[in-house]
Amino acid sequence: MFRYVSLMNPAASGRVGEFYPAVVKDPAVLNKQFKLFWIGVGKDDTLTGPGDHAFVEAIKKAGINQTFVVTPGRHEWTVWRHHLAEVAPLLFR
Repeated sequence: MFRYVSLMNPAASGRVGEFYPAVVKDPAVLNKQFKLFWIGVGKDDTLTGPGDHAFVEAIKKAGINQTFVVTPGRHEWTVWRHHLAEVAPLLFR
């Protein structure tokens, strides 16, 4: 259904295998489906940052292709504004 996915400080969890067992079992399906799987988080985000980093480590370990960007800042609009400026051009390649 989706080819481009952008997550900005997504409040995710490292429990990817528990929540999405089919994805972890066969990551090639997701890798083929997504043209872009982009995750951004603020460096100083103590609200969702730890879970977001754990999520990225889990999907890397599972073999899921992704782009992970850490931007200075917290869980706030200024960080997302920078993320949007970075990811928006990638949607039109």
